[in-house]
Amino acid sequence: MQQSSSRTSSAVSHSDFLAYRTLSEYEWAFPDDLPTPKTDLTLIESARGGNVLFQLITGKEVPAGAAFSLRVEGANGITVTPYQLLPVHVEKNSAPRGKMETTDDYESVRHFVTRRAPFDVLDITAPIGEEGMAAGVLSLAFRFAVSPDAPVGVQEILLLVEAGEFSLRIPVRMTVHAAKIPAVRDSALTVCNWIYPQRLADTHHVEVFSEAYYTFYRRYLAHQLDIRSNQLCLVGGFDRLAGVAVLRDANGRITDFDLSDLERSLQIAKEIGFTFLSGPFVAHWKKWTDTGLWLLWDQETEVTTAEALRQLGLYFTRIAEMIRRNHWENCYLQCLVDEPQTYSEPMYRVLSGICRRYLPGIPISDPIETTGLAGAMDIYCVKQSAYERDIETYREIQQNGERFTYYTCGYPAGDTMNRVLDLPISAGRLTFWMCHRYGFEGFLHWGYHVENLVGPAGNQNIVYPYGNTVAESIRSHAQRAGAEDWELLNSVKRHDPARAEALVARACRDFNDYERAADVLDTIRHDLLSAADEYAEEYK
Repeated sequence: MQQSSSRTSSAVSHSDFLAYRTLSEYEWAFPDDLPTPKTDLTLIESARGGNVLFQLITGKEVPAGAAFSLRVEGANGITVTPYQLLPVHVEKNSAPRGKMETTDDYESVRHFVTRRAPFDVLDITAPIGEEGMAAGVLSLAFRFAVSPDAPVGVQEILLLVEAGEFSLRIPVRMTVHAAKIPAVRDSALTVCNWIYPQRLADTHHVEVFSEAYYTFYRRYLAHQLDIRSNQLCLVGGFDRLAGVAVLRDANGRITDFDLSDLERSLQIAKEIGFTFLSGPFVAHWKKWTDTGLWLLWDQETEVTTAEALRQLGLYFTRIAEMIRRNHWENCYLQCLVDEPQTYSEPMYRVLSGICRRYLPGIPISDPIETTGLAGAMDIYCVKQSAYERDIETYREIQQNGERFTYYTCGYPAGDTMNRVLDLPISAGRLTFWMCHRYGFEGFLHWGYHVENLVGPAGNQNIVYPYGNTVAESIRSHAQRAGAEDWELLNSVKRHDPARAEALVARACRDFNDYERAADVLDTIRHDLLSAADEYAEEYK
């Protein structure tokens, strides 16, 4: 991170500072917001090892290439990173609950969406480089990253900004709490955002798995770690393996699998700090109601056939060799099918049995919506709406000692928690609080960097390609914040489970009933930090 950005800063000498308005990290900013004059301090707080973000809007325009500089005074053990807030267009609103994708019928959704579509929202938190700023309304975000050994107490910090012809003087009172967020490598929470290698390559106009590709790949993985994603899963789609070449003889018969690209990709993830690795999916249904499952790489071969057994034996043998070669026995999970349905449960069990034959001791984990796969997988990754629909059955499975994570995606739409652009920011952040409510070990989302697909706006991505790098978003910052909240709740829960549960209940009751008001959420977060302070001795 950089303490100052763009061109070298001289002392701010302007006598008139631009008026602005600040917003908390729980509030959306919009390009057409009109700021009111601001004279009060900006008040923020964080645990040691944690982060806090606030946003700033001015209503003034800056041209492309406008120079930017930041000088920070009074920060001790805190790194301040500035971003330019840039707009994203929302063409249609999320559909009502239980429906898919989007709607033009605003009246049916006005009770839960933030604005009537179409509208623009400031979601991109773009880095500000030597080339200066992008053209548009001068809107900024500031991330305060607190070192684990920062002094506990209140700091009076002054941000002096020059942006084009404008100068801003931003006084900040920062409270550093005694509570400490553990490093990602020490976290008990698993967080996964899928990576699609071919889409990543296409986005940046490079050949997949080339050296140029891996330059971008490393940047994406570094960002994932920064937002506390610690489990990597490469996904090819419903018709291909990710990072695996299928080898055939002259007659087209599959003879082997080359895992070189997959292995290198996973090795890089482990080298830079990922905790868990997930092997790619191997099969899928053709229609939602299919009783059958077919191999991804040979979609005319059903998984219960002798030919499928031969091919799966070859594939899983190569996977087992890769695991042993890299000593990944304690960090590798195997995925089989994305969203197996009730109809395909018997065939999934066959596939699970084949996998266990060749990969004994390697946990199986898949996103599911059905309750009939008890014993066929080791870590159940249940869609949030499916869990609440069949909560009694899932809780019985959990009480039998089975492990659970969960996932969100574009269906169901409505106000169901998801990180889309016309829901409150809390709908993405509080997903991590729900892990405590339901005893989940982690969270998964499929749409980390995939853009321009169907679904509610923002369901597909929380980062944006930005020149030769990747730009964060307000929603990716919210993921980091939510994962840090989870750590604080976990600290409180170890000492006083009822107190932790009471804090969660104030913020969210279920996946459709959660707090939306920024001021209320700021108060709850303050109370969480204060509660975690009481148990800070454990971190010393």
